[in-house]
Amino acid sequence: MKKVINILLIAIIFYISIGFNMRVKAQEGDIVWTDFSNVSMSFVDRGDSGISEYDLKFEDVVFNKESGTKYYIFVSNLETKPEMGETVDVLANNALHVWDTTSDKIVPYDKMNKYIDLNGDIHVWIIEARVKQDSEYEIKEVLSGEIVQKPALRKLGSRMKLAFLGWFYNNKMALTIYEPYDNTNGSRNFNVKVGKVTDYSVLLAIKNEGEDAFDKLMAYAKQSSAVYSESYELNGSNSLIGKFDIEKGEYYYIYIELDNEEGKYRNLEDIYLYQGNGIVKDTYIDKSFTEYGLENFSWGEIKKYMPTQEPEKEPEKEPEKEPEKEPEKEPEKEPEKEPEKEPEKKPEKEPEIVPEKEKDNTVSDEKIPNTGEKSIVFILIIITAILGVIYFIKIKNISE
Repeated sequence: MKKVINILLIAIIFYISIGFNMRVKAQEGDIVWTDFSNVSMSFVDRGDSGISEYDLKFEDVVFNKESGTKYYIFVSNLETKPEMGETVDVLANNALHVWDTTSDKIVPYDKMNKYIDLNGDIHVWIIEARVKQDSEYEIKEVLSGEIVQKPALRKLGSRMKLAFLGWFYNNKMALTIYEPYDNTNGSRNFNVKVGKVTDYSVLLAIKNEGEDAFDKLMAYAKQSSAVYSESYELNGSNSLIGKFDIEKGEYYYIYIELDNEEGKYRNLEDIYLYQGNGIVKDTYIDKSFTEYGLENFSWGEIKKYMPTQEPEKEPEKEPEKEPEKEPEKEPEKEPEKEPEKEPEKKPEKEPEIVPEKEKDNTVSDEKIPNTGEKSIVFILIIITAILGVIYFIKIKNISE
């Protein structure tokens, strides 16, 4: 009986052992890794200091909250996968950033500035590590070289700016860079170009705060000659005051460009407007610059660059054109009247021919015009009177 009991105990222990091992193996095979297939990555500006500080944010992902879970983030500007590692210790040493279950799922701006500044796209890899029953980790690559869009550059006039500290600080200048840049490179340089601004339209655009005013200033600077240009160390103690003559009241542009080290970094340039000033000291005049926007920057000198306009000539009047006469209408012709028909003449009667034997030679063949009886009587009276006078004269002559 005792032997049977021992056999049963051994069988029970054996089956329990087999079940436990099967449960452990099932647990190991049932790891549900984080799904990054719909991940949304973007840069978010903290906006705390006026300088762009872009955190890399991850959204649309359900992160694993199981105790011991870790995420190792790797970033590169190359498509080639960076050196990672096979153990959690090596991964932690090589990763740019590490999350656990309580971490905010971002990569902070101070770790991303370098990659924003470097040339090329930003690629992101994530390795997930899950703890096993024996306190060892199982790892898997859950995001592979996904590209995230770099943030756009600020507008011209707000990327970089030089401040002039004045005679008390030995006329040093301080460069403020508002864009993300690789501040780990202590040997990097920046280039400066200074020139006068005499274009009225450019100055007026800045005075009126035009939307593209500094784009116009940049275009002007790139085609104009410089009064001074020099390269300075980014982390050095620099000054340009005293290197050339600064005319009080004149307007100057200062162009700044970070050295891209033959394409290693993206092109980062900016421009700003300044005015020459001169502060009278006991024995000398301290010449420096006043940047646009400060209280003692003046627009009083802009008038002298206003283009002189010639008096507008009155446009020559064109000779007035006589109104075109309408062609005279020809008088309407009256319809031609048919010529009046002359009354038909009655044929003249031919004179009657008197036979010669009956013809009276004392009678004229022509008709005597009919003058009337009164005319004949008047003529007879006159003839009678004349004959009477002649007769009277003759009788008188005889009687004498």
